[in-house]
Amino acid sequence: LTGQKWTWFTNLREKFKSDLAAYRTHVDRFGLPPNHSCRAVGKHCPVRANADPDYGDDYGFTPLPEYCHVAVTQLVAQEEKNEERGRQKTEETTTAGVDAKLKRDTERAAAIRVHYGAKVRDVALAN
Repeated sequence: LTGQKWTWFTNLREKFKSDLAAYRTHVDRFGLPPNHSCRAVGKHCPVRANADPDYGDDYGFTPLPEYCHVAVTQLVAQEEKNEERGRQKTEETTTAGVDAKLKRDTERAAAIRVHYGAKVRDVALAN
């Protein structure tokens, strides 16, 4: 495994060196912006490819950190309400399911008793 990592690292380093050499050769030949005179289209030009995305723009970051505590608190409270509703629905469903099963079992036992009559052993085996 160490050999594979070393091979990966050396390949990565060599790729970086070759890309850097191509970039420097291109810059030496055509110059840096705003004096860049290359006619390559799109990302075929390494200078244009390197400028995408452009991190030189101002994205409106504030000088001091700003935190929004209200939205987080409201979200947590809303999730807790949803969980409570879910628990209540689960309990209602479980209770209704148990009641329905108990009713079916009682009806089945009554039908079996009627069918077999006084044969207690047959009633026990059928249940």
